[in-house]
Amino acid sequence: MSANRVSDIRPVAFPSALMGGQENASTRPVLSIIAPHLNQPEYLAAFLQSLYSQFDMDDVEVIVVDNGSREDPATVVASWPQVNLTSELEPGPGPARNRGVALSHAPILAFTDADVLFDKNWKARLLKRFEDPATKVIGGGVQIFPLDPENPSPAEAYEQVYAFPQQKYIEKQNFSVSANLAMLREVFDAVGPFVGISVAEDAEWGQRATKAGYPAVYAPEVLVHHPARPTMTALKRKWDRNISHQYEVQGTSPVSKVRWLVKAGALLVSPVFNILLLATTPRLKHPRDRWRAFRALLELRAYRARKMISTLLRDRSRYASMRWNRD
Repeated sequence: MSANRVSDIRPVAFPSALMGGQENASTRPVLSIIAPHLNQPEYLAAFLQSLYSQFDMDDVEVIVVDNGSREDPATVVASWPQVNLTSELEPGPGPARNRGVALSHAPILAFTDADVLFDKNWKARLLKRFEDPATKVIGGGVQIFPLDPENPSPAEAYEQVYAFPQQKYIEKQNFSVSANLAMLREVFDAVGPFVGISVAEDAEWGQRATKAGYPAVYAPEVLVHHPARPTMTALKRKWDRNISHQYEVQGTSPVSKVRWLVKAGALLVSPVFNILLLATTPRLKHPRDRWRAFRALLELRAYRARKMISTLLRDRSRYASMRWNRD
């Protein structure tokens, strides 16, 4: 699937006999898929296409939560009448996900993004994981793809190597990215809702769940394909948000500020230690793409270091927290 261009995937009208997904008096879904959406109608069409062209959806409900798009995505969703479209006016993916949960019915909740494509085995492998009574929360694999696999931009080449290190997040930082996160409903009820836009909602929820006794399990075979950010500007906007979130939680003590500065300085020299990785990673095939990824790495690490220092000097922990996913 990662070889396909998103622009090549178009919504289709499915025969009514095949559509399913609507709950009735005798049918309850076993899986609720909840996806926030903001200003990405083309990706949303591809997202729905990758679901309904690959899986039996009779026991699945899909809830798309629009979070204030410039244009109502109802026209896109209309190609799949069984999809539940709602809206959440409070900005941020966390409130949008909470809204989706409030409208859902299944015992298993799957959170994702409206710009992913699903691997053909995603549903079967996800449900297989939850056949084990010990499984409460899983974080699936996330594979990055450029819009043009034969000619990725520097930002896309970088993202193919560094974006969504899901296993590291789960095993070292105690959270799964919400682009591919699933849990039993009882866990969500016990842990509580996602927080608002001022922090990274998936990290905060996952770490709270871990403390409550519900750590995520890494499930690489439960795979989604996520588009790479195409430009350096988009990557920098992402890090504006991340740095804002990180600064808010790192504390304001003198020791915390010194650590912050040390981390910023380490970013400036860190590209040297990534040369071997970029030279050998199987995620990039062409030497040109490896060079593009290294150039992007140099530029982005320098940008992050400057932004961290300026954030500390200005002490403005919320300067980039008003918007999400607008790149």
